[in-house]
Amino acid sequence: MKKNGANTKAGQVKNKMHTPVFLQTVLEALAVRPDGKYIDGTAGEGGHLGKIAEQGATVLGIDYDRDQIERLITGGFGNKVTLVHGNFRDIARIAQTHGFTAVDGILLDLGLSYRQLRDKGIGLSYRNADEPLLMRLYDDNGTTAAQVLNHESAGDLIRMLVKNAEEPYAAEIVEEVLIRRRQAPLKTVGDLLEIITSVSRRNRVNAEATAARVFQALRMRVNEEMENLECAMHDAVELLRPGGRLVVITFHSLEDRYVKLFGKNTPGLKAIRFQVRSKDRARFERSAQLRVFEKQK
Repeated sequence: MKKNGANTKAGQVKNKMHTPVFLQTVLEALAVRPDGKYIDGTAGEGGHLGKIAEQGATVLGIDYDRDQIERLITGGFGNKVTLVHGNFRDIARIAQTHGFTAVDGILLDLGLSYRQLRDKGIGLSYRNADEPLLMRLYDDNGTTAAQVLNHESAGDLIRMLVKNAEEPYAAEIVEEVLIRRRQAPLKTVGDLLEIITSVSRRNRVNAEATAARVFQALRMRVNEEMENLECAMHDAVELLRPGGRLVVITFHSLEDRYVKLFGKNTPGLKAIRFQVRSKDRARFERSAQLRVFEKQK
C-alpha cells in the first residue's frame, strides 16, 4: 500500500466518520472554487477534504498519524485527492513535491479526531486508564509521555505544565510525580490519574479539568505541537496565492492566542471574521475557535 502521495480509486468514502467541527463554515471561509487547489494540513478522518473535493477542487491531504492516512487511502476519495503521511510542519516541502504551490486555500484543524481519542491506544485521553503513556502521534521512535514524566527534571516538568496548559497546581503535581517515580516508573494513564486525583482532592478542585490540562501539556510536549504550528503557519502564508485563505481551527487558548497574534503581526495577511454557531460544535469540541486570514495582493 502506498503511503505517500497516493491517489485513491474513484468512488465514495466508505468509512463512517465524525462530521468535523465547523464543516460548512470552513467551506465558506475557504471560498472553495471547483478549479481551485487546496491543502488540508490535518486530514484526520477526511471530513473536510472530502467535502472540498466534492466541490470539484483538487486537494492535498496531510496527516502525521500514519493510521489515519492509511485509512483514508482505502476510503475512495477519487483522483482529485492526494494523501501524504507527514507532519504539517513540513507543509512547504510536501506541497512542492506534489505540485501544490500558489494554492487557493489551506486548512489547519488542530484538534484530535474522536477516533484517535477512542481507539488509538497510546494514552491520549485521561478516560482510558489502562492505556500506556505514549502520546506520540508522528514518530514511533520519539520521546513518549512516560519518558518525559519519569526522566525530566522537576523544573522542566513544572515549566511544561505552566507553558502548555497554564496549570495552577503544576508544582504540587510534579512533586507527586517525583515521589511516585522513585518508587516505580509511571507507565499507564491510570498511574498519572492517581496523582492528578490526589492533588485535585487536596485542593478541592475538579480532577477532570486538571487531568484535561495535564494531558494537553504532555501531548503538546511529546508531539512538539507549538513548534510544528509555528513552522506550518509561516510556510502556509508563502504557499497561498494572492487572495488565498488560511483557515485555522484551534482547541485551547494557547493555540488560539498564537494564531491570532500571528495573523495580526504578519504583513500582507488580513483577518476575516466568520460567525460560528454554537450548535456546530459537538460537546467535546466546545472550546473550538476558528480564525480566517486572507493573503493580500
